[in-house]
Amino acid sequence: MKPSRIMELIGGAVGAVAFFLPWFSYLVISFSLYDIIRLSDSANQLGSSSSSNPYTLGWIEPIAGVALLIFALAAGKMGKSAHILSLISSLAGLGVVLYFFIKLQSSLGSSTTVSITSVLGIGFWVAVAAFLLGLVGAIKGMGEAPTMAVPTPSTPSWPQQ
Repeated sequence: MKPSRIMELIGGAVGAVAFFLPWFSYLVISFSLYDIIRLSDSANQLGSSSSSNPYTLGWIEPIAGVALLIFALAAGKMGKSAHILSLISSLAGLGVVLYFFIKLQSSLGSSTTVSITSVLGIGFWVAVAAFLLGLVGAIKGMGEAPTMAVPTPSTPSWPQQ
């Protein structure tokens, strides 16, 4: 298996798992992206506000991780198009990470003494690393020459003269 596919496989698997790791951590409180989406949904239902949940886009993160994993597995049959789809999946995952960062930055405001990087949990950083790894693997895979499966020579089953 080529290194680019391995990078995409690891990036996809780790990116999907990062969804359940703490993305926000302050003192003894920590929330995964899954928790943040659920809590935000619950708060919207209680508040009867007509605005939609801004964290619903967080569902794209595990979907992007699983898609990256699937496209990396399919790269042997799909070729370069699988690497292009892996690139798109990695960019989607990184987009969610950036969106979460911007939303958290705006919710903390500039008047607080808390630095944004001090409240970002391990899940956030793992997701960044995973999708960057998938992105590098996809770019590297697009530049590789396609390999064709070469049949191994076999001996005929009938006796030769």
